[in-house]
Amino acid sequence: MRFRHGARPFQQTARDLQAAHYSNPEVDRLLEAASVETDENRRRQLFRQFQQIVHDDIPSIEFGANPNITIASTKVKNHASTGEGLRGNFADLYILP
Repeated sequence: MRFRHGARPFQQTARDLQAAHYSNPEVDRLLEAASVETDENRRRQLFRQFQQIVHDDIPSIEFGANPNITIASTKVKNHASTGEGLRGNFADLYILP
């Protein structure tokens, strides 16, 4: 049995399931290694390496703070309100006519 840290299994960046279309094999390797690493210090080091690569790869410009408000109609389907708020993945969201 393999140890998995966290509630969800690791998902590679190259998969079509993530809306950002970000792909980096080194990030995949680090996340996979961290997901099975049982040593807390080593796992922390792997996550720091992952965060540095993503920080260097992906520019982010913040123009202001987004309020944590979710408004939805019963016509909105496949929407899950999470801690990611407006930065969440809406790839499966759709609105009924």
